[in-house]
Amino acid sequence: MHCMRAIDVDTVPMHGGSIRCYLVHQDDPRQPTQRVDDMLASEEKLLRVEAWREFGDRVREQKRLLRRELERLRESSKTIVGYGASGKGQALIQFCELDTRYVDYIVDKAPIKHGKWTPGSLIPIYDPSHMGTAGVDVLLLFSWNLAQEILNQERDLYGKGVRFLHPIPVPHYL
Repeated sequence: MHCMRAIDVDTVPMHGGSIRCYLVHQDDPRQPTQRVDDMLASEEKLLRVEAWREFGDRVREQKRLLRRELERLRESSKTIVGYGASGKGQALIQFCELDTRYVDYIVDKAPIKHGKWTPGSLIPIYDPSHMGTAGVDVLLLFSWNLAQEILNQERDLYGKGVRFLHPIPVPHYL
């Protein structure tokens, strides 16, 4: 559509794994690297119906395991706080059908999100300082692509025994 073509690709860790594609104008003399062919071949596999069935099975299992862990925490009267009111987190909330029965509240550094609620599930969103007064036992990382940064920023909580629950690809503690 824009008279461009790929000459190289690589993978980067951003957002939990992304593909960076290098484009040139269609009449550019440079030829694609072998990585372009390799990436196209791996992407071809995603066109199979079976690949999507397997993906569906994996995400349904991830949902089951996450809900089971959150239910176990609730049975132990743990305060569960979501960290990051992100779009990817909202997709997880909706897919896993989470609400305040599973997550007490969410914290996010963006002031524009404070005092709001997640769509549909109505989980309240606060500034991270809210954890100091409302309490927290487990931080469920809704911005899991920033897990290391969150651990670094909240190392005091980690030192106080707060557990960090990473939901992807299956729930696990950091």
